[in-house]
Amino acid sequence: MVCRSSALELVVADARNVLNFERPIAVMLLGILGYVADLDEARSIVRRIMAAVPSGSYLLLRDNTDLDAAARDAADDHAESGVEPYHLRTVDELLSLFDGLELVEPGLVQVAMWRPDQADIGAEQATTDHAGLARKP
Repeated sequence: MVCRSSALELVVADARNVLNFERPIAVMLLGILGYVADLDEARSIVRRIMAAVPSGSYLLLRDNTDLDAAARDAADDHAESGVEPYHLRTVDELLSLFDGLELVEPGLVQVAMWRPDQADIGAEQATTDHAGLARKP
């Protein structure tokens, strides 16, 4: 069995076979960090990946939050099904995954509000998914 740290190093090493690490790279972690139970470990994963990519690279992160009972119930039902549990985080916890990076406007917001249609501005959204984009200085 490969430990997570070794697996992460393998992913980065293999990415070097197909990506030009001399130029900025887009790193997209979409709905996967919720499968990492420990927040410090999730931060470490982001930190190690972003340390490997050059300055000017971007991190796009999207995960679900614990903002409402329906999201918490869905996560509990998911875990009870026998699959790997999905760990909901607070918005502040998700925001901490961007430490050391420069958030792009509008920051970490509900997915529907990232680039809303004009009619959606100010409208309440039903999603608890949040997304953010940040640049490595």
